[in-house]
Amino acid sequence: PNVENKPLTQEEIDEQKEAEVGKCKICNVTLTLNDEMVNLASGMYHTACIQCDNCGRNFNGKGNLVVKDGKIWCSRCNDGEDSFFTRCASCYRALTEYGMIEKEGMAWHHDC
Repeated sequence: PNVENKPLTQEEIDEQKEAEVGKCKICNVTLTLNDEMVNLASGMYHTACIQCDNCGRNFNGKGNLVVKDGKIWCSRCNDGEDSFFTRCASCYRALTEYGMIEKEGMAWHHDC
């Protein structure tokens, strides 16, 4: 540990990146800071290991995912009738709290 608050050497930085941070909940392989990973409430995963529980599509770190009742849903499956999100009153696509405008019990995307 760097208790003296001195800048870390490149060797120390590389050592920290190789330190184990856990195991992927799917493949059970050790994760390090060098790995592409996602930390969800249910555990840590390689991004390449995550699949939609509904359609089986790989996440691979692209797009959004939703975890509901312990199941992982890709944005495509979550955009259907079973969506966990409020729907836009204009285009009916799923809304997130960061990208919507609400008024009188209705909601819209900023660009709708």
